[in-house]
Amino acid sequence: MPSVRSRGLRWLRRLLVAALLITLCFVIWCSIELVRARADLSSARGHLIAAQASISGDSSLLDRELVSAGASARSARQSLDRPPLRGLARLPWIGDPIDSTKSIADVLDQVANTALPPAAEAVRTLTTRPLLDAGRIDVNAIRGSQPALGTAASATADALRQAQQIRARTWLGPVNRARSELVDQLTRLDSTLRSARTATDLAPGMLGADRKRTYLVGLQNNAEARGTGGLVGGLVLFSTDRGRITLDRVVKDLALPPGRGLDLGADYRNLYGTTDPTQIWQNSNQSPHFPYAARIWRSLARQLTGVTADVVIGIDPPGLRSILSATGPITLDDGETATADNIVQLTESAAYARFDTDRSGRKTYLADIAEATFDRITSGRFQIKALAEAFGDATKNGRIAMWSQVPAEQAELAATDLGHEVPYGPGPYANVVVNNSYASKLDYYLSRAITYRRGACADTTQEILVDVTLRSDVPDTRLSPEVLGTFLPGGGTLPPRSNKLTVSLYSSWGSQLTALTVDGVSVGLGRGTELGHPAHYTVVTLPPGKPVTVQFALTVPRSDADLVVPVQPLTNPADVRVLGQPCR
Repeated sequence: MPSVRSRGLRWLRRLLVAALLITLCFVIWCSIELVRARADLSSARGHLIAAQASISGDSSLLDRELVSAGASARSARQSLDRPPLRGLARLPWIGDPIDSTKSIADVLDQVANTALPPAAEAVRTLTTRPLLDAGRIDVNAIRGSQPALGTAASATADALRQAQQIRARTWLGPVNRARSELVDQLTRLDSTLRSARTATDLAPGMLGADRKRTYLVGLQNNAEARGTGGLVGGLVLFSTDRGRITLDRVVKDLALPPGRGLDLGADYRNLYGTTDPTQIWQNSNQSPHFPYAARIWRSLARQLTGVTADVVIGIDPPGLRSILSATGPITLDDGETATADNIVQLTESAAYARFDTDRSGRKTYLADIAEATFDRITSGRFQIKALAEAFGDATKNGRIAMWSQVPAEQAELAATDLGHEVPYGPGPYANVVVNNSYASKLDYYLSRAITYRRGACADTTQEILVDVTLRSDVPDTRLSPEVLGTFLPGGGTLPPRSNKLTVSLYSSWGSQLTALTVDGVSVGLGRGTELGHPAHYTVVTLPPGKPVTVQFALTVPRSDADLVVPVQPLTNPADVRVLGQPCR
């Protein structure tokens, strides 16, 4: 007969087995609901991505995707609200991923129901009939899209704030990734809608809805580097009047008699004044702050043409490449075709080989390209969505900049990538800029690798090293004198195919330079201030095919914010890296 002890052990084993089975069933039940919820969330996000892609296309497809996205998000929420997960969600730490997943589902449902539908309505308003037709933009359609676009932008901003407030780290990795992907997706959508809202707010006035507006476009050539991109090689003047866009003049000869320049303040004069930047086109945009260049161009253009521009735009050949990718190629009078694939090479390299020392012929050729591009844009014979996307891409990469003499318009432009401003204010900031100092066009072959290394933190400061490695891969072929360069202050020339560059670093308010070296050797430097930012610079000779490294060592005010590192738009994109962490 079994003892009491053995009977007790058997019952204990049975209880343990039963408890394990119950726990296992509970875990399986919870896992099934979690897997179902995760699948629904993935489906909802996929439908939202498809809905975004179809906003300007098939409206019936858009409606289906939005309905499906909302249904999937609500299904995920229902799975999470069922008894097993609802109970677990109340437990500290254990319930964190469930609570986060609920919040993700709520945000996805909100986007599907309150953000994307008005965005789609705005697009339909803009595309019901051609927005650009025979040189006229439909200003009324733009105005009609403003209410819906404002609603979409506000709803998306609210959804992004809610997504950012969701717990970023739980013990369940897939939930953390889902939250991160949602924030990234909404950040992109928020940026797109904010830019579109700004554009539709500004467009009617800037298109001459209330009065005629005059535009000045500076055509920059990155083959000779300047702070805002490249040397100004020509101008386009056009006007807008109640939506109609008219080409007024293409200016290819920028020669000016001596005149009176603008006064941009003592700091500006200290940094750039020895080169007469406010009186000479070639030196007018050494500063990376586009509003300075715009004001100078406006002043010089008024002296040259008698026209006072309301708006100033800067654009470079890579910006034209983006535009031609949307509009299609242009054909010149002689039958030559310029396309998105060859426009940079034609304007920054081939034109110099073709015309050699015939400067007038080259300027006429580039003016013809500018006029043909303008005609192509105003023809409207392309998808307006493609042009908007191309314009946005070029703006994001610094290829197009804009300034308005109307303060309210300029305030809005300054808050976007179009402003191309050096910010006035404290905060972590580092901006490496090169200016060609040899009147060469060798920067077409220039490559840049820029590394910002955040180092040790002290009580009030942090150390930063900035390495700028430059390399000029000039081909060993005949190049015209215009390309090779001829100018050195005080006379003289460099060894064949060598280049001379001024390398500048604009840093955070209150920063201090502790060392400046070129290839490890201490060198002399110039210094100044731009909009409160300390500016330090040195001049380097860049031989063909051999890298040169400039290193700036700094102490900067301690901050827990990310480092802002603008990238100067030149022919070849820079390889930019930011290493290390802010001081937490």
